[in-house]
Amino acid sequence: MKWYFYIFLWCCHLHADGQFRKIKVCFTSDYDTTKPITVDQVFLNKYPLRNGEKIRIGKHRIDAKKPGYKSISENIVVRFSDKPFIYKRKLRSSPRQVIANIHASFPQMRIRPEKLTLNGKPVLGQCFKPGKYRLQIQRRGYIPVDKIIEIPPAEQPYTISYMLDPKDVILVWNITYDVPPESNSKYVLRLQRDVCSTYTNNTQKVSPENYTYTITQPGYQTVKKNLLVMPRETPYVIHQRLIAQKRNVVVNVVDENGRFVVIDMIKFDGFMLDKTTLIKPGVYEMAIEKVGYAPIDKKVKVLASDKDFVIYEELQLCSQ
Repeated sequence: MKWYFYIFLWCCHLHADGQFRKIKVCFTSDYDTTKPITVDQVFLNKYPLRNGEKIRIGKHRIDAKKPGYKSISENIVVRFSDKPFIYKRKLRSSPRQVIANIHASFPQMRIRPEKLTLNGKPVLGQCFKPGKYRLQIQRRGYIPVDKIIEIPPAEQPYTISYMLDPKDVILVWNITYDVPPESNSKYVLRLQRDVCSTYTNNTQKVSPENYTYTITQPGYQTVKKNLLVMPRETPYVIHQRLIAQKRNVVVNVVDENGRFVVIDMIKFDGFMLDKTTLIKPGVYEMAIEKVGYAPIDKKVKVLASDKDFVIYEELQLCSQ
């Protein structure tokens, strides 16, 4: 009779096993359709479900959750079969809010681009489905960004973080004089940043930065100033006026025979000059007097120079 008992147990086992079926779950996504994804939170009738476990034949409620994707919640019917029940679904990624964090390398500060788009659509205040996008960032005076980025699925906002570098700026120097130079000498302009110095001409390209420039020319006061070059699209014109230095006056007066004469007085615009007087270059009314000689009254033009201003005049005897 023992063999009847074993047959009975075997039949009971078959009957009980027929009420269950192995379940296998497989998830893909619309973000990457080429490979399956792992979903950690899968529930069957509100209880965690392990892939490959046996479940009872009948109706069930299945839920699947993964950060960055829309949740799945649906009813399924598991019918009898000797093959595993395959539960296969595609998760749809959720749109992500996009945040911009754009800085400039100079000046070091956060800036707001004039154009910030993904596939041509403005980013500010928008949400985007995970995927690949063409990112474009533009701001006047800075090198634009144009590249492909990929936004993966996630719950938190996606941050576009970039450092924009400024374009080189064209410097145009407009150097003028309060009084023209006497000779054909040219000014010397030196533009300096940190310990690096460069001699420059009237037009050049420089990177936006803090500079010091020095302008020297014989006969003029030396100019030394700080210069802040900010990012820009148009040329930066620097206007600088050179101021002439005062000049020493040397008077060489002779008579009709070419002999040097010690004059009694010389005036420029009514002011008496002596051997120590320095005059500012410009236009003056000059008067020279010597007893017994005809006075000289004439206009003189003193140009800028680092040399003495020499006056050559010839006195004529007064007619009797």
